[in-house]
Amino acid sequence: MIVHEREPEVSPFRLIVSTELTNEPALACPICGDSWIHPVSVFVAMNHTSVFAEGDDATVIRSTKGSPRRGSRITLNFVGECLHQFSYSLTFHKGITFLELIDAAEIAPGKFPSCLWRD
Repeated sequence: MIVHEREPEVSPFRLIVSTELTNEPALACPICGDSWIHPVSVFVAMNHTSVFAEGDDATVIRSTKGSPRRGSRITLNFVGECLHQFSYSLTFHKGITFLELIDAAEIAPGKFPSCLWRD
């Protein structure tokens, strides 16, 4: 995963839920609020196992070494039709799940990545 410098106006705790398209709450772009976003990839890190899902494929990596961090981490990567990409990290430790916006950046026109389970 490429981590970009955070947009200066975007809080690391910003999560936008929109009902613009339907009456159901839907995740929206944390930079501009646009509702048209697509999941790009998911990364799950547990003690001895990591899973990376991208496109219509997944890679599982098992290790005998424990994780250098405690708890578990899930990273969700998205791209918006607004040409913004962003990632959220959910970390779980001792009964608490933390949510953080860890990446937010613009993408170049024509560089729209493949989406999860859809090429």
